[in-house]
Amino acid sequence: MKRARKYIYIALIVIVLVPGLFVCFLSALQSSQTGQMLAAVVSQDEQGNGSGGSVSGGSGDIVAVARAEYANAASNVGGFKYKDWYGMNADWCAMFVAWCADQCGYIDSRIIPRTASVYQMYSFFKDNGRFHYKEESYAPQPGDIIIYNVSQHTGLVVDYDPSTEMITTIEGNTGSSGTSPFHLGSQVNERHYQKSNPRITGFGNPDYPEWGNAGSGPLQEGQEILIPEGLGAVHTYMGWQCITSPTSLQYRLRQEAGMNFDGEGFGRIGDRYVVACTTTFGGIGDYIDIYKRDGTVIKGIIGDIKNQNDAGCNQWGHLNGTCIIEFVVDEGTWYNCGHPNPGTASCHPEWSQPITKIVNRGNYWG
Repeated sequence: MKRARKYIYIALIVIVLVPGLFVCFLSALQSSQTGQMLAAVVSQDEQGNGSGGSVSGGSGDIVAVARAEYANAASNVGGFKYKDWYGMNADWCAMFVAWCADQCGYIDSRIIPRTASVYQMYSFFKDNGRFHYKEESYAPQPGDIIIYNVSQHTGLVVDYDPSTEMITTIEGNTGSSGTSPFHLGSQVNERHYQKSNPRITGFGNPDYPEWGNAGSGPLQEGQEILIPEGLGAVHTYMGWQCITSPTSLQYRLRQEAGMNFDGEGFGRIGDRYVVACTTTFGGIGDYIDIYKRDGTVIKGIIGDIKNQNDAGCNQWGHLNGTCIIEFVVDEGTWYNCGHPNPGTASCHPEWSQPITKIVNRGNYWG
């Protein structure tokens, strides 16, 4: 009883003598609104741990494209988008891999072949000495091309857990192919396999460039994306210091441009706010103009990519697209006592309007 009374006295002394700490603690509790919690979750993506984390180097580009297609799979049932691109109405798993590669410039650079044939995909990597059979000690890498039964099926590896030897893939032409019209029951999907699965032949390991395609993403300069009505009114934030992988494009951008903050603690590169968004709007280093419904234009530069595998994240952003833009900020000044979200009454209320469109304005690396 005496010991319990002692701890109560100590607690009262702390509250009385260190009121600022107590107030900060209460403020942190009160700020646990959906948007604030989301910012904390998304900021962990840069650690690169587990499924859905950042992938370094050039493989990160194609993984990001594949994840974006999986997030939007319901609108591409039947694979017509990829078949129309290739010019063939046939099984489309290899077309899907080639389409993703094309978005990153990896077909033009001859890193991945433009083919609708699984066997040709397998042969390309085998002939170039970049194919690893599953019996080898090789650990599959995100961005690898997985081959099933030499010529039966293919997809993209997006994650691998060496402790369980579990492979996560995103594949096209999954589901029923025998429906009428042809392939109407098939779509892009996520799959999980043990490395020992008897269907797996092995893995093509593309010779990706160290830094990917400089973050150009699937958009071209001047291209604009119109946003569905009512989306993008919510903004969250993440600390720029949360980006820790030296091999990631996010890290390279910060190193080359400098980690600069304005007087409010917003990350800035030149006159642009550093932001995070999905690959729908571009890649790392892309300049984007963000148009609000009332005519306000926020000049941004993409410094991070939102994880579209997060619950409630779609092609537009988190909270089912309600949150399209996340501001990159100074962790030291924003994370202490629950800084209000941008676009709220005490932090740039002029940004509270929904976003109507985002226009790509080129890339930091030219």
